Amino acid sequence: MPRQGLLSADPALWRRRAVRLLLTYLLLTLTLLSARSLTRHVRPDLLAAREQEQALTQERDQRELRVQTLLADTRVRQWALQNGMVLSAEAPKTFRDLGTQTVPPLPQAPAEPLKVKIQWN
Repeated sequence: MPRQGLLSADPALWRRRAVRLLLTYLLLTLTLLSARSLTRHVRPDLLAAREQEQALTQERDQRELRVQTLLADTRVRQWALQNGMVLSAEAPKTFRDLGTQTVPPLPQAPAEPLKVKIQWN
């Protein structure tokens, strides 16, 4: 048996329901508009942050390229020669006699191969 209040034709009941629904919609609208007005600065801030990120990325790339050119082999070699360094192939070598000591023989493998005995208990 259906509830009497749900299908009632009482105008006061329907008026209360309409007012409650209207207040709910007004509250939802007010909430959404206030959230929108409180967050209106977010998009411009994000756009500015994106532009700043792009500028910093471009600056980083330029600095990396500059470092790579400064550390190139020819520049390092020129700097080393200007500061009195000598190439290893051209550096004077010194020799020393280590004597005539005999080198001990390498250990030999055993004549008999390794045998493993398995015993089950």
